[in-house]
Parts: sequence; structure tokens; C-alpha cells
Amino acid sequence: MDYDYDSNEIALKTWFDGKDSESGKTRYVTVIPWNYGRRLIERDGLISLQVTVHRDDRACWTCKDRISYVKERLAEDNIPCFWTREPDDGCLYVTVGPLPQHTSVEKYLTFLLVLPVQIYPSPEKSLGSQRQTKGRRRRVVQ
Repeated sequence: MDYDYDSNEIALKTWFDGKDSESGKTRYVTVIPWNYGRRLIERDGLISLQVTVHRDDRACWTCKDRISYVKERLAEDNIPCFWTREPDDGCLYVTVGPLPQHTSVEKYLTFLLVLPVQIYPSPEKSLGSQRQTKGRRRRVVQ
């Protein structure tokens, strides 16, 4: 895997060596209290969680705050991880794993982030997309 540094001073690894972006199991999650649903990709025994919601996270303070929060949380517990950008959406993902035995992805991510994580089968069914359609806007960064 190659390393590249982005504007958030994160060493990015290149995940794909000729693989397409859907080489793993894709689901969608809501991280409470974050706005917008996030994509979750399980592949090669690892879990990739979408942290940012758009390609140009350099200009977004909310994305920067979430990146910092995730970096600090994982560093606090010495959780090995690496960061990638998915080629199909350009968003920043953190990858952790492998998943501990007898633990669901939902519980593991909730434990790591110290924030409730709920899994949904599609982006239309996520709590984040329901929040968007109701027009509620909250400024909670954690």
C-alpha cells in the first residue's frame, strides 16, 4: 500500500490494487449525533467507515472536527487503523479491524467511537437521511 499525505496530515494508504470499489460488503450507518448517513465497507476482514461526506473536506470545518475526533479516539485506545479515500466518492474513510469475535460491527464501532452507531441496509433508510428530509439541522461535531 502506498502512502500519501492529505491536508489533514493523515497518511493515506491506497486500498485498491486494481480492485473495484464494491469488492466488499457495503452497508450504511448513522453515527449519532453526526448528520448524514455514512457508508460502511467490510472487506478482507477489515471495516472501513466513511468519516467525511464530500471530496473537498479541506474546506469543511465539520469534516476536520470529525477527522480529529476519530483520530484522537483511536489513538487514545491505541487502535491500529489506516485512512483511505474511496475512488468512487473521494470521501475519507478510516479502516479498523479485524472485528473481535462475537462482536457485531455496530457494537464495535460504537465502542471505538464512544458514539452510538446504527446500521441500515441502504442510504434511504438511514436516520441521517431521515434527518435531512425533515429539515432539522444540528451543529454537533463529536
